Amino acid sequence: MKDFGTAAILAGGKSIRMGFDKQLLEVGEKRIIETLIAALKEDFDDILVVSYRPEFYEGLGVRVVPDILPDNGLLGGIHAALTHAASRYAYIVACDMPHLNPFYIEFMRREMEKEGGEACVTRNGEWIESMNAFYAKDLVPALERYLAGGGRSVYPFLRERTVRYIDETVARKFCPDYRMFLNLNTEEDLRKYRDRVAAGSAPAVTMGRRVKKYRNGAMQWVDDPVVTEYGLTIRINGREFATLLCTPAALKELAVGYLFSEEVIDAAADLAGLMLDTATGIVEVSVSDDRAGRAFARDRKRTVTSGCGGGVTTLDPLDRGKDPSPITGAPVDLDRIAALMDAFNNRSKIFIETGGVHSCAIADGEGILLFQEDIGRHNALDKITGEALLRGITPDGKLVLTSGRISSEIVAKSVRLRPAAIVSRSAPTATAITRAAELGIGLAGFARGRNINMYTCFERFTVGEKQ
Repeated sequence: MKDFGTAAILAGGKSIRMGFDKQLLEVGEKRIIETLIAALKEDFDDILVVSYRPEFYEGLGVRVVPDILPDNGLLGGIHAALTHAASRYAYIVACDMPHLNPFYIEFMRREMEKEGGEACVTRNGEWIESMNAFYAKDLVPALERYLAGGGRSVYPFLRERTVRYIDETVARKFCPDYRMFLNLNTEEDLRKYRDRVAAGSAPAVTMGRRVKKYRNGAMQWVDDPVVTEYGLTIRINGREFATLLCTPAALKELAVGYLFSEEVIDAAADLAGLMLDTATGIVEVSVSDDRAGRAFARDRKRTVTSGCGGGVTTLDPLDRGKDPSPITGAPVDLDRIAALMDAFNNRSKIFIETGGVHSCAIADGEGILLFQEDIGRHNALDKITGEALLRGITPDGKLVLTSGRISSEIVAKSVRLRPAAIVSRSAPTATAITRAAELGIGLAGFARGRNINMYTCFERFTVGEKQ
């Protein structure tokens, strides 16, 4: 018997929460399970479906087997799949999981080859992803004993076995938005997913995750919203330029703002084409040969930024050779800044819901003009930059508001917007203060309520009508 070759789809559940048989789930006028079968045939030569309805699979070239030990939930389905598997290990997925990641499947397979064991599953602390996983056929006798003793939960069963656990942080390197573990449990889940597919949109910016909380001396499992992470690859004239880990919203704006910040383009008119494919996470950008040459110039030095995750930029935040002409802007009353920051802090519904994003805005003395948010403060700034370019809004002399630390690269990105001042509820770095002073940009930090620290261009900040 060979080690790998069988993939199994579990389709024998009762579908109580969905309200109808999940084997019939359709997206884009095609059953999800048919899409799964076609995808699995690319990497497995033996596909079986655990189901009581063999008539659903006529002509699809798969084996259909029923539960051997019925009414045992997920473990009953795993037991049937392993009993009928033609290889030592079987890859197992559920019929309500619309996204497969072949690179991650191959990674798990290689881990099993190196480490051995009875299963390979992904986990976050004590929470495990029981599907999109490999299980060994050798588990069948232990499963039968466990089920005969009344066991039903996967995790306690695996706790007594030899398991290769893949940490969620590793899994997200293959699938930053974690969509490969998405499953559709309810009609509302299905409706939202169909809407996103029909709109050609990226995944939702938040997703529910099972987390363990400690409250008032007690531990409890709860469903909690967390921010989604998405990988956006920018291709320039067909050649890969950069991949940004971001929040899946305002993706075109992010791409345009990033290219502007990296000095690949100087205006939206420099773009000959811009096409986003959210299914693949790729934005195709067309520019002139001259600008493409500028993007891929070999002498472009890459700098690891201070952003979470160690972002990379080809823009030198310490470069003194490209200082702009003097930046001007009308003085802004500090009480007005306090009111703007209060509105800014209350604008981010995602932060209020998850606590997992940064925000950035462009404002004038009257109010907030543009607002964006992202898991990265650099991305949030690039998003408002891109939106300003695409909408023809001139940021010159206005305010940049940010929730994150003001570092030298934030100043370097902002200078292309020519703002009168950058204001943050967080702290600036010493280098950021020096560069802002050299560039003539007002810098204010710790803007919380009516408490604001000013670091440069003090004449830009006033109190009352005259000061």
